[in-house]
Amino acid sequence: MTLRRVLLAGSAMAVLCSSVYGAELTLESREAPSPQATGQKALRLIEVFEQLAVGPPQHMAIADLLRPIPGLREAAEAAEAEALKTVGEALTKKLELMLSEEPVPEELETTISDAFLKAAQARAEVGRAEQAALDSIFSRLTDYQQLAIEWEFGGGPSDADRQALLESTRRQMMGMQRLVDQLLAPQLEAIWSIRNTQQYHRQRAAVAQQILEGLVGQRMLMGGPEMADQYIGNLFQYFDHIRAMPPDQFEMGLRSGMLSQTLLRSLGVGFGGDMAQIPRVPEQELRDLLLDPYCITMITTRADTMMRLVQDRRRGG
Repeated sequence: MTLRRVLLAGSAMAVLCSSVYGAELTLESREAPSPQATGQKALRLIEVFEQLAVGPPQHMAIADLLRPIPGLREAAEAAEAEALKTVGEALTKKLELMLSEEPVPEELETTISDAFLKAAQARAEVGRAEQAALDSIFSRLTDYQQLAIEWEFGGGPSDADRQALLESTRRQMMGMQRLVDQLLAPQLEAIWSIRNTQQYHRQRAAVAQQILEGLVGQRMLMGGPEMADQYIGNLFQYFDHIRAMPPDQFEMGLRSGMLSQTLLRSLGVGFGGDMAQIPRVPEQELRDLLLDPYCITMITTRADTMMRLVQDRRRGG
């Protein structure tokens, strides 16, 4: 009888350990990523959003779609933790019954299976929410963004559709170029016409700010507030350059749009005639970034900041 109890105890312990270990495998790693890893993700997310020309309205829409996911993940983790606790208690009771050679009630087995089922359901809800958010985000992509993604799962445009998107995007870029020429021409003419150096120094900051606000409003300028000083410096240099132009050269450059294009290039804004230069963002990388916990926090925090700025402007703040 003693040997039988030892063998029975060993078997029961194996069942207990394998069950708990299996339960632990359903949980995601709780180890916090290193600052270096999160920093690299942050930089890559910024780069990808710039490559895809994600402007403030689309950024805020993406944030709204991703915003519920952290809460669902937290709820799933709580359900999994509760399931592990319930399973641990039930298995301990089962071990005691097996050691005493008493029958294990069917209710105890049901308790264990129900606990795992609840945890699985909570995790499945997270998966459905994540997929729904991604589906909605991808369904709202612009023509340019569809071209800029390197599709890996057959969800992108066909070859025929891609050619149509190329033509559509080219027309959009040409139209944007004409719009920018109209926006920039008056400011460039105003800054060139100031001959007094002191007056020019007083006015160029205001003109530079007007240009930057116009480009941001047209969703053409990326990089955020941290790039403002660099942009202002580039504009000042360009203003100094055009003020040295003789009238005939300045008028010709203004009419041809050359001055506007050169200014835009100085700010890192380009219009491509060469559509082959469109960046290609891997689809899987984009999906991973959008669902990364740290990146979701970045996206939603930035969206909240954008909304506060909009509200401040509406209030005249």
